[in-house]
Amino acid sequence: MKQKLLELLNAKFLGKGTRKDVLAQLATAFSLQATTEEEAQALVDKLTDEQVTDFQKEYRSEIDSEISKATKTALEKAGKGSGGDPEPKTEEGEGNPDPTDIATIVANAVAKATTPLMEEISAIKSGKTTETRLSQINDILKDAKDETLKNTTLKNFRRMSFENDESFAEYLTEIQTDVTTSNQTITNQGLTNHRPGTGGAGNGGKLSDSDYDAMV
Repeated sequence: MKQKLLELLNAKFLGKGTRKDVLAQLATAFSLQATTEEEAQALVDKLTDEQVTDFQKEYRSEIDSEISKATKTALEKAGKGSGGDPEPKTEEGEGNPDPTDIATIVANAVAKATTPLMEEISAIKSGKTTETRLSQINDILKDAKDETLKNTTLKNFRRMSFENDESFAEYLTEIQTDVTTSNQTITNQGLTNHRPGTGGAGNGGKLSDSDYDAMV
């Protein structure tokens, strides 16, 4: 999935001033969010040029800052360990920090730079899921005759959370059962209230079987 995400990101953003390593890091981060090609396409479609540009600036800034700190720390440790002057600088003007430490620092910097963007995407995805689920509930409640049941169900939904789509599907089944049961109860009550009873003229106020049959 990471390779598919990288292909989509390159097709949309490469050549617009975005570095390949930045897109590779985005693909790595997004691979934790998408499990299908459809989800991958949806994630990339939501990204804007401005978001990617901001991510690149933060990503490079974090890496440059952390590498600079690591280099300084490594030089200080080298100087203390030898009891003399710090380790001589290379031609590029830097020391030789532990490559393993640099890899860890870069990974941490990537995670830190990616977090805000991932949180924003997760929020968008969560909002879409809530909107879709609310629409499914309203489709069932539109047939409910009891307004109290409608209002209570919608209020409860806003307070609930679901582990996955399966648990929400079970909740939908429960709502459908409640609506069906409630509608049947209301129908039965209506039939009871309108059933011909005793009273009226003749027969001492009591309807005969023929009179009742005629009314029916």
